[in-house]
Amino acid sequence: MTATLDGTAVQQYETPHITSQKVVGMLKGIQFAVIVTAGALLLAVGNAMITGKTIKGDARQTVQLALSLQRHGIMSLDTAPPRQPSMEREPVPVLMVAATLAVTDRVAGRANMDQYLIGDRVKNLKRVDLFWLAIIYVSAFWALTLFIESFAVRLGGAVLACIPILVESLKSNAALEAMYSDVGAAAMLLVASSTCVVAARRRTSWGFLCAGACFGLLALIKASVMYVFVGVIAAFAAYLLLDGKRSPVGHIAKVSMALLIGFAVVVAPWMVRNHQHFGVYQIAERGGQVLMIRATKNMMTPEEYLGSFYFWAPHGRFIIGPILGFTPDDLNKRGGRLQHLNRENQSDFNLDDRAAERAGQPEKAVSYYRRARAEWRRMILECTAEGAQYPSLCADKELKKRALALIVQHPFRHLAMTIPFLWRGALFASASLAGALCLAWRRRSLDFGLFLMPALGLTMFYALFSHFIPRYGEPLIPTTMVALVVSITMLRRAPAVGGAAIPSPG
Repeated sequence: MTATLDGTAVQQYETPHITSQKVVGMLKGIQFAVIVTAGALLLAVGNAMITGKTIKGDARQTVQLALSLQRHGIMSLDTAPPRQPSMEREPVPVLMVAATLAVTDRVAGRANMDQYLIGDRVKNLKRVDLFWLAIIYVSAFWALTLFIESFAVRLGGAVLACIPILVESLKSNAALEAMYSDVGAAAMLLVASSTCVVAARRRTSWGFLCAGACFGLLALIKASVMYVFVGVIAAFAAYLLLDGKRSPVGHIAKVSMALLIGFAVVVAPWMVRNHQHFGVYQIAERGGQVLMIRATKNMMTPEEYLGSFYFWAPHGRFIIGPILGFTPDDLNKRGGRLQHLNRENQSDFNLDDRAAERAGQPEKAVSYYRRARAEWRRMILECTAEGAQYPSLCADKELKKRALALIVQHPFRHLAMTIPFLWRGALFASASLAGALCLAWRRRSLDFGLFLMPALGLTMFYALFSHFIPRYGEPLIPTTMVALVVSITMLRRAPAVGGAAIPSPG
């Protein structure tokens, strides 16, 4: 109440005052709610796609290792005592499944191995990948925040990064339905790549230690990252040399050491464990087997080389076939022009090839793939006969030596085969990432280039040293989608005057 000059009392009302800080706070609250809602919808869709269908191949081994770890305290593929330790697979996926097994056992009671391969129990195990899907969503949003100001673009890009995982899950034995390590690798690749950018911008030792640790976790999901990490260190060094701040050599050495320490802290305990049991500082075996498959396929004839673009076409084989002059019979019939390329079940020599593999008789196998696998089996039988304590590791080491010798004998064949293997495993990713790197260079966005390097390094590693089946390319896709969104946003901006780097958020 206030009084006028004549003493009359009147009621005074104050107008509510809304500060700009309150408006910003309200907007951030709404944005957070939108982020959470979109993420929840993605996870709900992913959960609906997960079925109780049986798991196969690598995923069965992961479950066996996890079951052995959870119930007997040792990662082993043996189903009965005495259980020997195994380094067949990387540890992080096994640890994740073992934790899920423990929860499932507590809720539903213990069950034997077969009950965890099909039905409701395997659905629970497959849901581990929903955690990784959430990490992909959050880390994609974070990565886009490093380069893009628009909230709508960030949100749309984060959702877009998850869509290929959901689409792949519609297929049998793929993505969320497969329970392979690829979804986890996709998540950690995004996290590690984003951490690279933050570390480079802030230039603190803790930032580089964290970046190294993230790559260590990624290596414990995909062992091949250990080799790619060397390239990541080189990329950091190049960044510090080219960013215009003229970092001294001592600082670059300090950064490299911090990266190595962060990586080693995560990876070394597992490698020491493997050295104690197997006498080797490795993350996993199987490298020799994969390298032998690649070295064997290097021996393609010119006609088979051309036919590989037909057989390994990501889509549209029915279009490419007539253009190149190949038909399904060339692949599926014994004596067909492309019979050596075919590892699929519908060929009329598939059963004989599998029998040759089991018997360790590569000379009786038709396909290059089964020949290499039969050679691996033959080496296991030989190592067993010689009394090797770990025959599979013995065979893997010997195959690696033989495969490298073949590659060295035919280096130009090996390099030439890189093209069809890129076509097979990462046509979209390799083209998109390479284009994004060119754009980053033209716009002098060194931090965007640094973000791209781990994915590009992993792509080239698979192209050079593996048979690059399409599944190997799955971890690259979310990072590729983020790179595409950033690239499109860059192209919509006008280049800075004089070609200087375009400023990024943060």
